[in-house]
Amino acid sequence: TLMEKTVGREKFDHFLRDYMDTFQFRSLDTEEFLDFLELKLPGLAEKIGAKEWVYEPGIPANEPKVESARLSELKALAAGWHDGSRPDADVKDKWSVAEWLVYLGALPNDIGEDGCAWIDRTFTLTGSGNSEILCKWLVMAIDNGYDAVYDKSRAFLGSIGRMKYLKPMYKALSDNPKSEELAMKIFDEHKGMYHPIARGGLEAILGVKA
Repeated sequence: TLMEKTVGREKFDHFLRDYMDTFQFRSLDTEEFLDFLELKLPGLAEKIGAKEWVYEPGIPANEPKVESARLSELKALAAGWHDGSRPDADVKDKWSVAEWLVYLGALPNDIGEDGCAWIDRTFTLTGSGNSEILCKWLVMAIDNGYDAVYDKSRAFLGSIGRMKYLKPMYKALSDNPKSEELAMKIFDEHKGMYHPIARGGLEAILGVKA
């Protein structure tokens, strides 16, 4: 946390113990917490801009930037795609959903059909049973004109109703001249199952006149 990074682990742990001992059987309001903070760690509130954190809208500029070594490793692996950097084939059964999402999201936008074919052949992402991974992969593959995912895209869009997945999928299909017509066909097939609000949003993406 910002407080811990500013005062150090030892002082912060001591503050937490004092806080728990003092308030374990009752609640406190914001002003009382800030007073307690000033009493136990004088000057810290001003140093970290506590009032901005507590009273101002949005996220303050001194928000701690947290990035794990693993996150950096995955991003570096993806960034090196055009230099021949590739994941080992055995990560298919080792990586978590979060790791796949980070890796796919960090890949260059122009890996092309051949790049998509390699990924699909090695990791069979088109057959993924996880909607998060599948949506991320299908969008990337569509953007790169990898038409081997079109049948799966049609099936996927006929099995979901959440805009979280519908919007990026239909946008990717409609933005690519290679799949623009397919986007309309799939929408016509499945629009009856979509919520009216979702349907309206998709019509706007596809340029469908009401």
